[in-house]
Amino acid sequence: MYCKNCGAELPRNAVGCNGCGTRVGKTVATTVCPTCGYVAMAPAMFCKNCGASLQEQRPRSDPAESPVSAPSPSARTMAAESTRPSSAEKPCPHCGAPVGAGAKFCKQCGKPPSEAVPGVATPPPKAAQPLHVPPAAAVRRPPETVPFHAPARVKRGSLVLVAGLSTLVVLGATIGYVKIHKRALSERANTERLASANAANPGAAQPLPPGAEQASTAPTEPQNPSQVSQPPGTVASTPVPPPAPTRRRTTAATEAPPSAPVAAPYQQAHQYAEQALVDQRYIEPPDASALYWARTARQQGDPGADQIEQQVLDSVEANARAASAMRNYEEATALLTKLGSFFPNRPEIERMILEVRQKQQEYAKQLERQRQAAELQAQTKQFPLRHRHLVGMQGIRPQYSYCEGILKITPDGIARFDCTRTEDPRGRCDHIVLNAGNIKEVRPNRDGSIRVATTSSGNLDFYGDPAAVQGSLNALQALVRR
Repeated sequence: MYCKNCGAELPRNAVGCNGCGTRVGKTVATTVCPTCGYVAMAPAMFCKNCGASLQEQRPRSDPAESPVSAPSPSARTMAAESTRPSSAEKPCPHCGAPVGAGAKFCKQCGKPPSEAVPGVATPPPKAAQPLHVPPAAAVRRPPETVPFHAPARVKRGSLVLVAGLSTLVVLGATIGYVKIHKRALSERANTERLASANAANPGAAQPLPPGAEQASTAPTEPQNPSQVSQPPGTVASTPVPPPAPTRRRTTAATEAPPSAPVAAPYQQAHQYAEQALVDQRYIEPPDASALYWARTARQQGDPGADQIEQQVLDSVEANARAASAMRNYEEATALLTKLGSFFPNRPEIERMILEVRQKQQEYAKQLERQRQAAELQAQTKQFPLRHRHLVGMQGIRPQYSYCEGILKITPDGIARFDCTRTEDPRGRCDHIVLNAGNIKEVRPNRDGSIRVATTSSGNLDFYGDPAAVQGSLNALQALVRR
C-alpha cells in the first residue's frame, strides 16, 4: 500500500503516512480518462490532462488501503500527444482551445466554434505548446515488492549436529570448570601449608622489596647535626635517627618443600603376606603363600616377619588337629609333613606326626574289630527258647519253673543263653555260657524239648516251637562233634 499524496510505502494497517502525514483512512472516488488514462477525482467533468469529457465514465471507489497510484509514463506520453494541436486545428473563438477542422463543438467549453462572439475580435491562433510531461524521476512509483519465500525446513541432521555441538560445548565448559576448581583447591592447600610452616617457624625471614637488600647491606652512619651545613637563618631541627638496618629474611616459599616419606622396602612384601593370611594361603602356593612373603620381607629387614611366620605355623597345626579329629589322618599327616619341610628345626611337628599316625593305627584296629563283629553277628545263630529249671519237690514230684531267653551259637564254637524274662517265684534268671569242650551230649526228649548234658552246668532242658528246637539241636550237635 502506498500514499496517494507522496507515494511512500505504507504498512497494511496504517492510519496515516509517515512521510507527509496524509490520513489514509477515508475512501476516495476516482475516474479514469478513456483518452489518456489520467486518474481524476470523481466530481471532475473533464480530464485535466487532455480535456476529454468524463461524464460517461463510472467513478470507482478505491479503498483506503490502496491509495491512488501515479499514471504510468506511457499514459502521460499519450496525453501529451493527444493535446498537441495539429496543423488542421484552429483555436476556439470562445476559450481559445484548439478545435479540429471538422469539429462542431469545442471540447473545452462545449460551444460551436463557428459562432462568433459579439464585440470580440477573433484572436490569432495560438501556437501549440507542448504539454509538460514530468520526468520519469518525478513520478512516484511504488517500490518493487520482493516475492515472499517460505523458510526452508530445517533438516533433522542439522538439528542433531547442533545438539551434538551444544553437548560438546557444555561438556568442555564443565571439564574446564572442574580443572580450574581443582587448581584453585591445590593453590589454597599450598597457601595453607605455607602459612602453617610460617606459624611453626616464627623466626623465618620475610621477603624484602627490590632494592632493599642493597640498602640493608650498606652501613648507615649517623651524622652529627652540627657537621651538616645549613643555610643561614635556618634553625637546626631535631635530628632524625636513621632507620634500623633491616635483616634479610627468606620466606617459606624459598625453602625446600618437605620430602614425602619414603616407604620401607619390605612394606609391599609385608602387605602381601598379611593378605595371604587373610586368604588362608599359608604354605601353598610356594611362590605366593604367606610364608613366602613373610620370609621375603624378613630378608628386606621387616621386624614383623617372624610374627607372620609364627601365625602360619599355628594356623597349619590347627588345621592338622582339626583333620585328625575328623579321622582324616592322611590329610593331617600331609599338612604336617609339608609344614616340617619349611620348619625342619621344630621337634613339635615330628611329635604331632607320630601322634596322628598312632591315632590312625588305633582307628584301623577299631574298624577291624567292628568288621569282625559284624561278620560274627551275621554268622551267629539265634533261637528263642525257654529254659526249664528245678524249683523244688512236692512230695515225690519235682516242681519246675521257666525263664525265657535267646540261645546264641557263634561260629567260633560258643553257645550262650541269656534270660530276658523269668517265671520263677524266686526271681531266678540264668545266663549260661557253654564252650564246645563243655558239651557232652545233645539229644531230643519225648516231650519235644532238647537236653544238653554239660560238664560244668549239669543237664539243661530247653523248650520252644518245633523249628527253634530243631535248629538249636542241629547247631549244638555240631559243637559236640568238634
